[in-house]
Amino acid sequence: MRIEGYMKIQPNGRYRLFGEEGSCELTCGDCLEVRIEDSWVTMRLEHDGERYYLLNDGLSFYPKRVYARLNDNVTRF
Repeated sequence: MRIEGYMKIQPNGRYRLFGEEGSCELTCGDCLEVRIEDSWVTMRLEHDGERYYLLNDGLSFYPKRVYARLNDNVTRF
């Protein structure tokens, strides 16, 4: 599955990725690539007991909306 578009937080607290290919609800442990300036950064979705957030070595944040892509060949870390 490949979806590229905006990842937005939903009223249920989970993120959903919306793209031309369709949409997909994301959950803890899902790996995706996030667009940061002119590059793609591989990140993992995690949950802190209250909210979901994105995590990478040395970087974590709680986005309300971010451009991302979910691709079957993204390596889990």
